[in-house]
Amino acid sequence: MPKRHPFFVQKLQIKTLPCAVVFNDGIAKGKQVGFEGLGGDEFETVHLAWRIKEFEGIEEDFGPDDDIQWV
Repeated sequence: MPKRHPFFVQKLQIKTLPCAVVFNDGIAKGKQVGFEGLGGDEFETVHLAWRIKEFEGIEEDFGPDDDIQWV
C-alpha cells in the first residue's frame, strides 16, 4: 500500500491494487478493485470505461460493447 497516503487507503478501504475510486463533486461514487467485473486481466478498455461511466466519472455517450477509439 502507498505509504504517503495511508489515510486515504484506510478511509476508502483499499486492499487490492490496482484500485480506482471515482469521485464526483467530492463524493466517492464508485470503486473499481482489481479486475473485478471486467472478465479478468485481458479485458477490453471499453469495459473499464463503461464501469467508470456507471460511476458518473465519464460523460461521453457510448455503450459497453461499442467499438470506440481512445485518443
